[in-house]
Amino acid sequence: MKKLFIFSIFALCSLTAGARSMADIWKLMPDSLMPYVDSKHRNEMVDFLHMGLKGDVDNMFESKSTMDTLTSDFIQVRVSEALMIQIKQLPVQNGDSILCVVRTWFGPSKYSSIQLYNENWQPLKQNALGTESLSGMVPKLIVRPEGMDEQTYKEIKSSFDVLLPSASLFADNDNLQLSVDNPELFEEQKAHFNEVKRLIMLKWNGNMFK
Repeated sequence: MKKLFIFSIFALCSLTAGARSMADIWKLMPDSLMPYVDSKHRNEMVDFLHMGLKGDVDNMFESKSTMDTLTSDFIQVRVSEALMIQIKQLPVQNGDSILCVVRTWFGPSKYSSIQLYNENWQPLKQNALGTESLSGMVPKLIVRPEGMDEQTYKEIKSSFDVLLPSASLFADNDNLQLSVDNPELFEEQKAHFNEVKRLIMLKWNGNMFK
C-alpha cells in the first residue's frame, strides 16, 4: 500500500512537472514558425503581460506586434496589421494535448490557415477538420436562405469568382468558427453576398473539429 502511494505521488509530480504552460509553449516556438518576432521579443511579450503592461514589442517589419490575450490554454497575437495568430491548447483522446494554430491574413478580405502541432512544435499529419480541408469547407459556407428561389440563388452564387475561408479560435471554449469572404465584390453585390454566406461553428471532439 505504501509503495502504491509513493508511486502515485511520483507519477503525479512527473505529470505536473511535464505540463507546459501556454507562456512556456509560446516561448519555445521555433523562430522558423514566427520569423517576424524573435524569441527574445516573444519572451518580452509574456513578461509585459505578467507585469500588467501592454504586450507589444518591435517586430521585423519595423512596427509593433501585440499579444492581447494569454490564458491557460489560449494565445492571440496581432503580429502586424496584415497578420494575426491564434494558438489553442486542445485535449486529445489519449490524455495529452495538442496545439491548434490559426494564422489569419488581412487584406481586401481575410483568409486563414490551420495547422496542428504537438507541444514540441512538431507539425502533425492529423487534419484539424478531419477529412475536409479549410478550402473544402467553402461550399458549406454559402447557402440558399429561406424564401430565396433557386434561380436567384444560382445567379448570386455564380457572381462570386473568389471565395476565401477564414477561421477563428476562442479563449473561453474549444470551438472553431468558420466564415467566408470575397475580396472582389462591388458595393451592390455585398448585400447579396451577406444574404447567402453563413458562419459554421465546429466543436473539438478530442480528435478534430466537427
